[in-house]
Amino acid sequence: CLGGSAILSRKHSHLLAGVERADSLAWNPHKTLGAPLQCSIFLLKHKGLLHECNSANADYLFQQDKFYDVSYDTGDKSVQCGRKVDAFKIWLMFKARGDCGLAELVEKAFDCAEFFTGEIRKRDGFRLVLEQIQYTNVGFWYVPKKLRVPEEQQDDAWWAKIY
Repeated sequence: CLGGSAILSRKHSHLLAGVERADSLAWNPHKTLGAPLQCSIFLLKHKGLLHECNSANADYLFQQDKFYDVSYDTGDKSVQCGRKVDAFKIWLMFKARGDCGLAELVEKAFDCAEFFTGEIRKRDGFRLVLEQIQYTNVGFWYVPKKLRVPEEQQDDAWWAKIY
């Protein structure tokens, strides 16, 4: 769910190399693009599967005599049934910012992660979980002064105290 936004950036889309082989993909745009919560996208290769899994067959909710193609109704394709279509928010973001604007958001998030990683490296008592970022999230520990020891003394017993 976290990495889907990388596909929008030419610079970082390589992180999703091979995604076309996946059977399904979940993407939460709020995690990198700043989309409002309740804005997730779930894509799968099997046409009709969401309808098959979630259909309540509630004729009183989903009448077939519409003036439009009822295959576009999302109610019987979602756990939420007749509730709002939250993916509409990301569609609006695409309309407002365009591909380039969304790519800029992704690249800015990566730039911020790189900057933050550099700041963590400079500070005493902070230690990165990973030396190089893999995405936009940066994991780190803060080790209080009373627990700090030289790196060569950071054995299993020392790490047990940290945890």
